[in-house]
Amino acid sequence: MRPTLVWALVIALVLGAWLASGQLEMTDPVAVAKADSPPAALVSVRAETRTAQPRVVQITARGKTEAKRSVTVKAQTSGRVEILPIEKGSTVKQGDLLCQLALEDRHVKLQEATAGVAHARLEHDGAKKLKQQGYQSQTAIAATRVKLINAQAQLKSRQLDLEYLQIRAPFDGIVQDRPVDIGDLLERGGVCAEVLDPDPMLVVGYVTEREVEQISLGDSADIVLNNGRSEAGVITFISHAADLTTRTYRIEVSISNPDNTIRDGLSAEIAIARDAVMAHRVSPALLSLDDTGLLGIRILDEQDRVRYLHVNIISDTQQGIWVTGLPQTIRLVTVGQEMVFEGQRVEVMQALSGG
Repeated sequence: MRPTLVWALVIALVLGAWLASGQLEMTDPVAVAKADSPPAALVSVRAETRTAQPRVVQITARGKTEAKRSVTVKAQTSGRVEILPIEKGSTVKQGDLLCQLALEDRHVKLQEATAGVAHARLEHDGAKKLKQQGYQSQTAIAATRVKLINAQAQLKSRQLDLEYLQIRAPFDGIVQDRPVDIGDLLERGGVCAEVLDPDPMLVVGYVTEREVEQISLGDSADIVLNNGRSEAGVITFISHAADLTTRTYRIEVSISNPDNTIRDGLSAEIAIARDAVMAHRVSPALLSLDDTGLLGIRILDEQDRVRYLHVNIISDTQQGIWVTGLPQTIRLVTVGQEMVFEGQRVEVMQALSGG
């Protein structure tokens, strides 16, 4: 073997032995910097100890008052308005006169129809007697019977025409409108008056798909009108079909209105109480959304690590928002929650007990 190759092998073996012995050390500047730097400071937050409280869940909805019945009373015959005993805004009872039409020649027509019935009956009776004597055919008797029936129908029509001259209230209520005056010609189908029934008064509102499953017919509801008046009512109607635009369901709450002081069309708030649940009251500023769009708040565990828990809002008051989905007792992060993340260990500046 050539001397140069021998020396090359010797040098390679020496270098390998040196590296294997750990005598050559690699220095990492980043590792040295980390080893020499002090540990990172913990983020400081403020937390309060909160305990859940019983809270009555309420379903609330905005609505308005609406008369249970409102009828446009129309004429069933034509004629000139002769008497109007009721003014707009008046209270009426069922059967009270609203409009009186002129008699004109209807009385004469009634007498004519009465005479026509008498004449047709004589003809029919005479035909039956002739039939018994063999001088009249069955066809002739049938013809006289048809004349009698027609005459009776004409008489009934004249009698109804006289009755229709008096247009009366269909139920107890208030005259909301009276568009005619004395001397006006009222055609058949023309409006004499509009009558609405204010007792009981309905309060109509709309609830969501989730809320409609939580209420039933007969449930009690508290009503607050826009003038501050409070009334107690009962749910009398829940729609089975949703509004195509809002996807909400119509509900009707019936409230007593014996003195007719609650007017149609007033704004109102409907509150339907449900069972009490354990909930926490928090500031709306403490709520945040996660990456999936769900609401939640940040609390601390026993090791002062941040936990993000989802919550459900059950009511919103001036003092704060009531939420469910949290443990009975929590350490709520009240200051600095926007600077921390899930699992991060923090330093608690101040621990308070609050409601």
